[in-house]
Amino acid sequence: MIRYREGYKYQLSEGAVIQTSLRPKEFIKTPWIRLDVDGVMSLTEGYAWDGSTGVEDTKESMEASAMHDAAYQLLRAGLLPPADRDVADLDYQRICIEKGMWKVRAWWRHTGLKRLAAFAAETASESHIIEIP
Repeated sequence: MIRYREGYKYQLSEGAVIQTSLRPKEFIKTPWIRLDVDGVMSLTEGYAWDGSTGVEDTKESMEASAMHDAAYQLLRAGLLPPADRDVADLDYQRICIEKGMWKVRAWWRHTGLKRLAAFAAETASESHIIEIP
């Protein structure tokens, strides 16, 4: 029998550390994500994510999409308050610009997140395990 989750396109070959604007009240640690109270997010080797949903994945958006997916996972798990969704969306835009994306393109992606991504931060949106006998 095999069990798996759908939706992942990328997997880190080594850990990554990303500065965010998220400020949890206490240190958060899951098997794949760590978030310090000063906003330092550490993703462990093997962390998997699906890239920038609905738009082309580019070299300028890869770090931002990994951070954003991890932040939304923490939101779905109830480890971050719902208001932090806006912080994660703005961080996505900021990181894209820092990595070389044109500001207007990053703004457009941020606008899409604000308008279309709320469902992905809700606890009911966690992916289900598929089982094949």
